[in-house]
Amino acid sequence: MGIKRAVSLAMSFLAFSACAENALEYVERKTAEVLKIDRAQVGEWVKGRGMIAVVGIAALENKKPAEILGKRHELAEIAIMDAKLKLAEKLGASLTAEDKRHLWGSSDPEKDVAGITTTSKIQFLAKHRILGATVLLQSESNLDGEYLMAVSLVWSKGLQKSAATIMSGSGAAATSTPGKYSLKQWMKKNIDPVLVVGPRQYVDNKGKRHFIGIVSMPCDKSASPRQQLMLERVLQVKGVASVAWSLRSDVETSSASSTMLKQTSVDGKEDAEVTSELTQRIRQRVRSAMPPVKPLFEPLFGDTCIYREHPLFPGSKMAIYACEFDGEFQEYNK
Repeated sequence: MGIKRAVSLAMSFLAFSACAENALEYVERKTAEVLKIDRAQVGEWVKGRGMIAVVGIAALENKKPAEILGKRHELAEIAIMDAKLKLAEKLGASLTAEDKRHLWGSSDPEKDVAGITTTSKIQFLAKHRILGATVLLQSESNLDGEYLMAVSLVWSKGLQKSAATIMSGSGAAATSTPGKYSLKQWMKKNIDPVLVVGPRQYVDNKGKRHFIGIVSMPCDKSASPRQQLMLERVLQVKGVASVAWSLRSDVETSSASSTMLKQTSVDGKEDAEVTSELTQRIRQRVRSAMPPVKPLFEPLFGDTCIYREHPLFPGSKMAIYACEFDGEFQEYNK
């Protein structure tokens, strides 16, 4: 099975969960099942398939449910960035100088260190714009006082080239492998609004790419209609920002990484601290690209925002908002 087809199928049956199992272990196991590889190959370059799948995490310790529920979309972005740093490490070590020249143009092999330190991972991201990394799976767990968000990404040379073509505007339709469903069908079949959170992309059955943002915040059960309205307005702003992340984060990661290296030293810092700082820098950069969006839940549930209980936190109440941009990708990636 080709990597594009595998990703297309995986996205058609995208799995999101909140489970009693550790989220990291769950995502590693399920990623291996979806891509039909050994679990030991998750996080490693699969030579025979020309692909790599990595898992990123974000964690909070000893926090109250309301604090966790208010940060889920931010944690999803951090988990994705953690996965990208791991991807940079593996690509720095696995790709040849010829691979890098083919994918990113000129490359000086003497300066392309295998990304084994935090600094070298950031250097790789600053020098090489990684495109096409696709979210396959997401899971959450809350065990022994630790809330964990885990996300798996898959990347291949083919996905890199396809994403670069779409960004350039040349042959975009021909290079987008159509998904199995329309966006509305996919949302109905695969998106549990309680569990899915953060930026996403989906290519529908016509080959059209949709940039999606799903955000949530805790809601007081005794909130008045006015308070709920104010909360919904805040969510709508956050939703647009999440779409902007989906739309521009790949573009901005290299610039943010380069600026970060010039302004601060990452040596000696914990990986989680560096990941969080890089994510915040990208958030600041993508705010300049606020695309016009359409709400996603309204056609499905009849309301722009919906209210649900999170299964990890019985008795909780979340307000959830989702929106999407399906306009010209190039307009917002110049």
